[in-house]
Order: sequence, then C-alpha cells, then structure tokens
Amino acid sequence: MMFQNLMKILNRILPGAAVLLASALGLVLISCAPEQCGRPSQFPDGLRVLASPDDALVARVRDIGRKGTDAYESRIEIYSKRDSAKPVAKMSHESADGAHGRGVMRFSWTANSKYFVYSTISSSDSRPWQFETYVYCRQTGKFYRLDDYFGPITEQNFLLTSSDVITTRHLEKTGRLGEGASVTVSLRTVVPLCVPVGSSD
Repeated sequence: MMFQNLMKILNRILPGAAVLLASALGLVLISCAPEQCGRPSQFPDGLRVLASPDDALVARVRDIGRKGTDAYESRIEIYSKRDSAKPVAKMSHESADGAHGRGVMRFSWTANSKYFVYSTISSSDSRPWQFETYVYCRQTGKFYRLDDYFGPITEQNFLLTSSDVITTRHLEKTGRLGEGASVTVSLRTVVPLCVPVGSSD
C-alpha cells in the first residue's frame, strides 16, 4: 500500500514519474488509469475497455447499475483483436434481482498478457470488506477466483509486478478483519491450483 501511495503522489507532482521510478527499480507496474477504475457513474455508457499489452486481446467490462442506488453488477468479455464478433471467454457477475451479484472495481492485464485480473465488490451489503478477485487465464480460456486459494481477499487495489506477480491482502486465519495479511505470488503458480468458476452466456 505504501508503494502504491507513493506512485499516486509522484504522478500528481510529475505525470509519468511513477512509471520511471518503477522502471528504475526493475518493476513492471500496472496501475489503474481513470478509464479502467471507478464506479459506473463515471462511465456513462457503462463500458470499460482494456487491451492486453501485446495488443492481441481486449477485455470489456460492462457495468449495469440499479436504479436509485450506487450498486452495480458487471459482465466481463474477452475478445480477440483478430475476431471481435464473438468473445473467446466471458463471465457474468449479474444477478436476477440486481442485488446479489458483484461489480468490478479494479482490473488490469499482467505484463506478459497471459492473465487478466480484476477485483469485485458485492452489489448488496453482504461482506463489504471482501473484494473477490478473479483471473482470466489465456492458456486455459477460463476464469478463476483467487479467494478460493487464499481465502477472502480484503484488498481491492491489487498490485501487479514483474511478468505475472500479484500482491494483495487476504483475511487472516484468526478471522479478524483488520488490514489482512499481505501475500505476493506468481499467478502461473497459483492458477493451476484453483478450480475454474462458471461463466455465463
């Protein structure tokens, strides 16, 4: 968190400084640009789009809001730039009543373009401290929930460094909320240990 805050301060003072610092430290920092993060009210058409670093795939996050509330739910679709007619993979976090699904908060591709990672928040008041975090794996074409491996994830602003390393926080075994325990792992190590989660047509 301290490193992320430093990056934000540097960018306010001198745009691009955070990227230069990360490069000097030998890190590939995937930060969240304004068009990638935030609530749907910031995106009138309810659509957020992000291409993979190798420019081969495009992730589209479609947000559906609920009238009279700030709650929203999201649907993720991954497209190949060679064929944008049909998604190669998709995942829906929508619910029938708009109150039992999840909305995407932060999202990003890993530097090697092999994984698309995003954190979510509940569209209800259930577990507002938990930010279930999902990964799309390019090799398998499937989605995985990192909470199934770590336990409940309590950090919405995950950090991606190197080619596919993620740093986040999860609920400690004591069950006490607090800030949670920090964990840093390679996605290529964790994803094979996770069970794919269902996608929706």
